[in-house]
Amino acid sequence: MWSEAQKNLLHDFCERNRISGLLGQIIEHGRLCCDDVAFTLMPSLNDASSLRIFVQWGEPPAERAAPIYRRLLELNLLMPQERFEKLSIDPATGTVIFTYQLQAPTAEGLLASLLHAASHAHAWQLHHFLDDEPATVLGMAEVYS
Repeated sequence: MWSEAQKNLLHDFCERNRISGLLGQIIEHGRLCCDDVAFTLMPSLNDASSLRIFVQWGEPPAERAAPIYRRLLELNLLMPQERFEKLSIDPATGTVIFTYQLQAPTAEGLLASLLHAASHAHAWQLHHFLDDEPATVLGMAEVYS
């Protein structure tokens, strides 16, 4: 259930980004697209001013799935758990999902976070983080909190 603070944030976000027509859809289903990446926004369970954000990274190519999934598990282990960051697989679609919690965002901060998350989704789709060192990839955390 969305808190008033979260609804106000989403209203401000939609107004500032000229997508007011999507406010009802976001509140009802949480779905939104930013920079050609699918997101789901949900109210945080433990903080009425924060959001849980789910980023659809996409499905890995079948012929490289094993090393890609191994890399995702390695990254998942290294992510700071206090930020509620996780990499997972949608059991229904096989899509890789990155989730994080955005603490007390503003409309501008939410947009910046979504754009940053979208850039990581695009980077993952290009090389699936198989060519990068874990420490380089884990630079994700700083912008999401």
